[in-house]
Parts: sequence; C-alpha cells; structure tokens
Amino acid sequence: MRKALIVLCLALLLAGAAEAKVKYGLRSGLNVSKLELSPDGSIDTRSALGLHIGGFVQLKTDSPLIIQPELLYTQKGTGANVDDVVTIDYIALPVLLKLNVEIPGAQEILIQPLIAPEMGYAINATSTYNPLFHESINKLNAGFNLGADLIYTGDYFIGLRYYLGMTDLLSDAKRPPISNTCWTISVGYLF
Repeated sequence: MRKALIVLCLALLLAGAAEAKVKYGLRSGLNVSKLELSPDGSIDTRSALGLHIGGFVQLKTDSPLIIQPELLYTQKGTGANVDDVVTIDYIALPVLLKLNVEIPGAQEILIQPLIAPEMGYAINATSTYNPLFHESINKLNAGFNLGADLIYTGDYFIGLRYYLGMTDLLSDAKRPPISNTCWTISVGYLF
C-alpha cells in the first residue's frame, strides 16, 4: 500500500509538471485531531489541538486541473483521558489533485475541491504516561485528504480538509488498529 501511494504521488507530479504554470505558496493553520480505534476498540479518546505550517508548489495546466505537492510540519494526536495527552509531530507530503471551479457572479473567487494521498514521517511523539511512546509507534503514516480551498483576490486562500489515516499507529498487533484522523483549517498566500 505504501509503495502504491508513493508511485501515485510521483506519477501525479511528473504528469502535471510537463507543461504547467508554476506558482508557490505558504499555508498554516489549526489541526483538530483524534486517534480513531476500530469498531471493537474500547478506549475513549477526545480531540486535541495542533498546528501545521509549510509550503507548496502549484502546477496549473490549461485545463481546470491543478496538481499541488506540499511539504508540511503538522501535529496530530489525542487526549486518551483527562490526564493523558498524545502529540505526534510529522513531516508530511500530501500531493493534492484539485479542480478550479469558478463561482458564477463572484469575480476573483474560486473554489478548489481536492483529494490527496499523504505520506508522513513522525519526527517526535510524546505521551504523558509513556516516556518511550516515540519508540512504540510506526514512523511512517499514510492516509488521504478530502477538502477544498477558497481562493480570493487571486492570491489569498482559506482551506478546510479532513484527513483519514490508513496506517496502524502502533506496532503492537495484540489490540485493535488505531489511526490518525484530523480536521484542518488553513490560511495561506500564493506567490
């Protein structure tokens, strides 16, 4: 599965880069994340706040299709109960496939719905109760993003995404699978 995601990301980049107009951008914002358990899991988790910041390259063609690889620092995690807080810091590489959709009657406003595979690498992980938590997690994390960016005045944008992790976070196979989920609200600028 990981190899397929990497191949898909590279294919999208190469296909879009051939005759594309290139723009660069920065984005940052707030994450509301949670670790999801499989249906037969019994641990109750609550949401945790984090942040994300990074840059991207937007490859536009003459069609409404846009390919946008990003490099982000992003925080995900959860609160397992009142006292225990889990925070995982990732370097993430989502490759967005977006469409430019004009809003009738609204000049200089575009909606860009998106879907994106994402690969992440955990650079740090902390847990209130487990000082060795970083050693017990899978460092690679794969998943998908769904969402949209609202572009206004040609350069500024606000975005909303939902991330669904597909990788089991912990390497212990004696319990139900746990994966990252995250709502992301971003603001940014295109150069």
